[in-house]
Amino acid sequence: MRAILTSLKRGSSIEASCSAANVSVVSFWTWRKRDARLDELVKSIYESRVAIVEDVLYETALDGNTTAQIFFLKNRAVDRWRDRNEHEAVNVTNTVYNIQSKELLSKDDKELINANQRQHSNN
Repeated sequence: MRAILTSLKRGSSIEASCSAANVSVVSFWTWRKRDARLDELVKSIYESRVAIVEDVLYETALDGNTTAQIFFLKNRAVDRWRDRNEHEAVNVTNTVYNIQSKELLSKDDKELINANQRQHSNN
């Protein structure tokens, strides 16, 4: 078991770690299901891997890599750095509204649309 965990800590996959220790992947998964501590340990190893890559990504972004900067910002400051997909919606009066997908309309936008609809229904 120690050999598998050490191999995982060094970055190997579960399959490669099990193979190096002459343990079947099915056996390893069975052990993880039966032993919550082992399962949590494996999960923490994977979390530490993610943290290492996050640190490297951040350093790469600071070093001026534009792709890393964009990726970091789009995933860490989602409210300010997401792709905006805009769609046009046409109501029954053929008034065109620009609506950003996956976002709720603001109260002001809703009031503007409702006022516009009332105006067109009165005409």
